[in-house]
Amino acid sequence: MLHCQGVALDVLAVAPSGRRIAISIKCREVMTPKQNESMYIFRARSGKRGADDLIARFRKICTQLAAEPWIAAVIIKPEGCYAHMISLEHYECKYARGMRKIKAWNTSPKWLARYAADPAILGNKEPGKPGIWML
Repeated sequence: MLHCQGVALDVLAVAPSGRRIAISIKCREVMTPKQNESMYIFRARSGKRGADDLIARFRKICTQLAAEPWIAAVIIKPEGCYAHMISLEHYECKYARGMRKIKAWNTSPKWLARYAADPAILGNKEPGKPGIWML
């Protein structure tokens, strides 16, 4: 048994080929009037671990499991549900820049369109339409 030290590792997926993906799932219902409010992926809390420390811990447990670290962001809005899956590496390179204490997933129409245009993000990119989940 591996101790995750406060890191949410929700799914360990193993392909027949042996490829392992460790997924941390984040979910947020964003209804009116705060529909465009971001959700936290990793967040510093006063007197506790910072966002970068939580990411390092997530990476460490993934290394111990010989698994690639991924994040699933589920956003429930009045028009429907968005479910995105992104590798931690791609998230950090493209979407977490400049964020120090909080690593967020934006839910505004502008950002949802940006995620939909990114081929490295898997999932359903439009409510009611099936998404691409194959790695």
